[in-house]
Amino acid sequence: MPAIRRAGSADLPALHALADAAHVCRPDSGDSVWLAAADGTPLGFIACRSVLDEMELLALAVAPAAQRQGIATALHHAALAALAPATAYLEVRADNHGAQTLYQRLGYRVSGRRKAYYPNPDGSRTDALLMTLHPTE
Repeated sequence: MPAIRRAGSADLPALHALADAAHVCRPDSGDSVWLAAADGTPLGFIACRSVLDEMELLALAVAPAAQRQGIATALHHAALAALAPATAYLEVRADNHGAQTLYQRLGYRVSGRRKAYYPNPDGSRTDALLMTLHPTE
C-alpha cells in the first residue's frame, strides 16, 4: 500500500494532472486533500470540504495503473479519520456505475438526484446522484 499523507500546495500540479486524467474536478488550496504516493509518484487523491460536522467529498481519483488495489478505500478512510464527520455527502454521475459501486461499498446510499446536472461533450446533460454516508451508524 502506498503512503498516504496530507497534500500541500506544492502537490497541486501533480494532483491537477491526475484529476484531468481521471476526469474529476481539480482540488484547490482551500480543500482538504490527502495524497497516496509510492516512490514520490502520486497514485491517487481525495479532496473534501468540511463544514461543522459535515464532509463533502469533492473528488476521488486513482491513476488507472493503480486502481483496484484498495487505494481509494484507504484515502476515504484517511479523510474520515481526520475530519470525523457525522455525515458525508457526494455527487456522482448517474452513468458512472463503477464509482457508484465503490461509494456503495464504502457505505454511501443514494439520497437524491439532480436532473441534467453534468454537461456532456455532445451538449447533452447527465443526472447526478446524491449519496450520503453516516459514518457513526
